[in-house]
Amino acid sequence: MRVHELAKEFGMSSKELLDRLAEMKIPAKSHASMLADAYVAKIRKNLEPEIKQRAGQLEDTEAAELAEEQRAQAEKKAEEERRRREAVEEERKRREAERARRWFVQ
Repeated sequence: MRVHELAKEFGMSSKELLDRLAEMKIPAKSHASMLADAYVAKIRKNLEPEIKQRAGQLEDTEAAELAEEQRAQAEKKAEEERRRREAVEEERKRREAERARRWFVQ
C-alpha cells in the first residue's frame, strides 16, 4: 500500500500522514512510498483513535482520554525542548567564559 492511499483512507493529507510516520519512526519519503503490511497494521493501530475522533465516533470518555494523552505528550515535548535550550545556553556561557579567560591570560 502506498502512503497516499492510506492517507486517503484516513481522510488526511499525505503530508500529515508522512509527519505522523516520522513520529512513529516508519520509513517513508514521499506520498508514493510503499508501506509493508506490518507497517500498515501498526499505523492503523496507532492512528485508529485519532481517526475515530475525527469521524466523531469516539465516546466521550475515550475522547477525553485521548485528549489527555495528547496534552501529556505535548507537555513532555515542550519540557524536552526547554531542557535542550537550557543546555545550549549553558554551553554558550561556558564557551564565552573560556574565551574571556583565555583572552585575559594573554
